Amino acid sequence: DKLERIIEEFSKLENIGFIISSKQETKLRAYNVLTLAWAPQNDILGHPSTKLFINHGGWNSVLEGAYHGVPMLVCGWAWDRRLNAKLIEYRHIGLALIDEEEATPEKLKESVMIILNDPSYQENVSKLSKVVKYRNGADQSKYWIDYYFEQGVENLIVKPFYTMEFIQFYNLDVYFVIIAI
Repeated sequence: DKLERIIEEFSKLENIGFIISSKQETKLRAYNVLTLAWAPQNDILGHPSTKLFINHGGWNSVLEGAYHGVPMLVCGWAWDRRLNAKLIEYRHIGLALIDEEEATPEKLKESVMIILNDPSYQENVSKLSKVVKYRNGADQSKYWIDYYFEQGVENLIVKPFYTMEFIQFYNLDVYFVIIAI
């Protein structure tokens, strides 16, 4: 069971506490891992002891993590989550595991340690948090992130062509049709 394997790996990080919100039940217990069916995510993110937010990469989770200035480990392999995960990694405010096969318990533990041991993740997300909080409200988060992206800082935006296939990028399919005619 993947949840139990994750708990086993996290239990090896003795000086770090984890809160896992999962509806999946498990009998495995570890002194530094608390599993709950539901957790008050926003309250936990706002606590000064929160140093990392592992999430699925949904936009609301990304906004909450950015608002509270918490580096993120995004396991996003569905819908818009893959793009959100790449954006988190591209801006160096966290790491992304965008393939479900890649998100092994061992890789999760390794990624946790990379983020916690590199202060640049915290520095970058703290800068973003200031921008998000500028208007003093979580409901303004999306507006200010968009504002931040539009202010001539070109490298903040992940271009669609970064994810295009070789044939699409160079329009080879169009050229092949023209040549065939």
